Amino acid sequence: MARVLGGLEENVLTYIDDILIYSKDFPAHLTAIKKVLLRLREFHLKASPKKCVFAKHQVTFLGHTMYMDSYSPAEANTRAIRDFPSPSNVKEVKRFLGMVGFFRKFIPNFANTAEPLTWLTRKDNKFKWTEIQEAAFIQLRDALLQKPILGYPDYDKPFHIFTDANTVNVLVLLLITRGFAPEDILVICLYRDQKFLCQSLLQDTTVTVGTVDSAQGSERSVVILCTTRTSLEQGSKAAFFADAKLLNVALSRAKDGVFVTGSIKCLQDAATWSAIVAWCKDRNLITDLHFCDSTVRAPLQL
Repeated sequence: MARVLGGLEENVLTYIDDILIYSKDFPAHLTAIKKVLLRLREFHLKASPKKCVFAKHQVTFLGHTMYMDSYSPAEANTRAIRDFPSPSNVKEVKRFLGMVGFFRKFIPNFANTAEPLTWLTRKDNKFKWTEIQEAAFIQLRDALLQKPILGYPDYDKPFHIFTDANTVNVLVLLLITRGFAPEDILVICLYRDQKFLCQSLLQDTTVTVGTVDSAQGSERSVVILCTTRTSLEQGSKAAFFADAKLLNVALSRAKDGVFVTGSIKCLQDAATWSAIVAWCKDRNLITDLHFCDSTVRAPLQL
């Protein structure tokens, strides 16, 4: 299907034989639908009218309910998780983990929360359901029953990144603000795991995640750089909050460090963060550095 609809990625997402068409307004939507249908005809393919919906503000796609500015787990999926009984064997544990794991991007600290259940699935571990497993089971189930919502990026709004880290975990929260009320704060993606990776739904965006270790290796801070080619070309700024106490100390002690007013744990623009990352790389301070050129077509899998 990707080959059939190649070149239409600006308004089309595909997965096997499922097609999602999205547009900013109704005229553009009609144009996108026409292009898709013409392409299907060109390849002698047909779309089943019974399985199609058009011009909707809300659709279900691959287990997710897609809204105009956000998306959440589909009700049918959360209902199945809600009605899932406490597992009585390893097979049922694996089934439950598969169900909730599909929506792990909506559950902060998923890996740690699911660890008591994951432990039961490991080789040579005997199945024993205790209060610890029951608590993890309930926490994972309830996290999805609260209708968690993730939003789409709005490139006309400022982006904010909140980070925190220690020797075990790294936490990254990317959001945009449309106003000052709580409902105007929209989370784009969240990440918390032991793996130093970061992906996002941001189109044409580079997200850089790195860690700065102390000399003793007992402390760790996070350096985040998130830029879009468009924002840099237009000279606009992105906002960042970062857990970088060690970096703050390093910069304050270094005579050739990057000059940053105030604490590092404050709003900074992309150019400043770029300079900080470059300075750290020159001195081999950054470890586990990853560059992820993400695309809106790729699934959010943190």
